[in-house]
Amino acid sequence: AKLIIIISLIIVGSMTTMIFLVTYFFSKDYTDKIYRTNLKIALVISQKVKADFESLVEKMKIMRIAMEQNFRTRQQKNMFTDLFFKNDRNFIYLGIYQKTGNRLKEKKSIVNSQFLRTQKMTKRGIVNISNSNKADFFPSFNGEAQVLNVSKNFKMPMMSVVIPIKDVYGKYTSIFIAYI
Repeated sequence: AKLIIIISLIIVGSMTTMIFLVTYFFSKDYTDKIYRTNLKIALVISQKVKADFESLVEKMKIMRIAMEQNFRTRQQKNMFTDLFFKNDRNFIYLGIYQKTGNRLKEKKSIVNSQFLRTQKMTKRGIVNISNSNKADFFPSFNGEAQVLNVSKNFKMPMMSVVIPIKDVYGKYTSIFIAYI
């Protein structure tokens, strides 16, 4: 009987040790796999966000150049603007601003008129939103590009991308604001 108890204890002890070791190494391996998978997913998402943001900034640069062009007719400018907003509905407003004392002064802008109609907003309202966020935008006059959450002003998810603009002397005299 003692021999059976001893053999049973050895078997139970061996099985317990084996189960403990298998569980420990399996959970460690599984945890490592989860971390690696999460890291890969985060890397892919960050690359996608980076590519989207670079594309967004390129579109902004192209539109800034187009905004500074002199169109022959108002109709030609409206056609170009409508085509831009039709192809990229994410853009709501693009404006070039200068700092005048403690205020932002709109120099040139284009707006997604369809968005304004559906949201019952006005261009003046968007300019007022820009001025209400002026403290956040002012660092861009020192050469700092920014992405800001302006959802509270629009009462919907919205961000602004602010890019500083240099003059011919290399000074940052204007900023380019896009609401997206």
